[in-house]
Amino acid sequence: MLTFLHTADIHLDPPFSSLSPQQAAKRREQLRATFQSMIQYIRDEQIPLALISGDLFDSPTPQMDTLRFAFSAMEAAQNCRFFISPGNHDYGSKVWDAFPLPQNVTVFRGGQLSFRTCKIGEHEVTVWGWGFETESLSKDPLSGFGGVDTRRINLLCAHCTLDKPDSPYAPVSKKELQAAGFDYAALGHVHNAEHMKKLGNTYYAYAGCLEGRSFDEIGKKGAYLIRLEKEGEQNNSLSFHAKRIRFTRKHYEQDTLDITGAEHMQEVTQKVAQLISDCGYDADTFLRIILRGQVPTSLLLSIPVLEEQDWGVEMLRLIDQTTPMIAQDELEHDPTIRGAFYKQLKPMLENDDAQIQATARLALQLGLHALNGEELPW
Repeated sequence: MLTFLHTADIHLDPPFSSLSPQQAAKRREQLRATFQSMIQYIRDEQIPLALISGDLFDSPTPQMDTLRFAFSAMEAAQNCRFFISPGNHDYGSKVWDAFPLPQNVTVFRGGQLSFRTCKIGEHEVTVWGWGFETESLSKDPLSGFGGVDTRRINLLCAHCTLDKPDSPYAPVSKKELQAAGFDYAALGHVHNAEHMKKLGNTYYAYAGCLEGRSFDEIGKKGAYLIRLEKEGEQNNSLSFHAKRIRFTRKHYEQDTLDITGAEHMQEVTQKVAQLISDCGYDADTFLRIILRGQVPTSLLLSIPVLEEQDWGVEMLRLIDQTTPMIAQDELEHDPTIRGAFYKQLKPMLENDDAQIQATARLALQLGLHALNGEELPW
């Protein structure tokens, strides 16, 4: 039985531009550590083959020490053959021609489908793929392909989009993928891993990213470990098994918290702490909590103050989507400056744009506090 690893969208050396320089440097090191843990798994488990389906690096001009790190790590796993199909982030010669590639690393170049054959143990394997040469690849690399020699094990390693003909990222039709006859299509570009699927005789999946880098990539990430065997006189029967392997320690999560009725910041603090405890979020968690519910106008949430507390997580971000319990009918008929202030904000409070509504609600809360002669709680 042939065993191999399928990974993609690792994005080494990203800028992490939303973080401070110190935080960004720390995250880049954490991402390297995740890649290194995958390489160590390959070595420990003696995995003979690994497919990297694009965007190993975050840009076509990564730092030289990042290139050295990645190539040295793969070279150290000398009993594993690595096949890489560059994607729309790590295309071009500044990545793949910067150093001589390790002998156990093969990189597909050019936007046309090509193949490499190798023997993995007792298995005759053909790995197919292509590589982005610029940030886009508008044609379907499988268009017009006649199909594979089904007597061999045929694997596709590809960075692409499926059934999106107008996509600039190697638009592959499911019809062409099915007709090609690969035993497994190891796909990259979609950062959230998909369950294993099948088209005709071809199994396929997006591996997802190896580690999340923002709240758009929530959950514990990893790669696919695939085991397959061709059986029968004509190798026309396929035994197939896939398993998700988690490699990341750090992960992004998002939750919601109803704080209806909370009157003081201390109550909100207690509710946030309880949610973190109940859900088991820990020091490896980047957590975003959306605060919802109706709260009195006397409660002014200081999001920065809350975020800066020690919650036992790697990072906490709070989004305030609460609604102040405002006596709108009373304000509508209030002849004082309070009523005039409310009427001035009313069009914004009723705006279809959620951000404009939120800004108006906060302005109303702050204004009513000021008109009442009350001090802000921060």
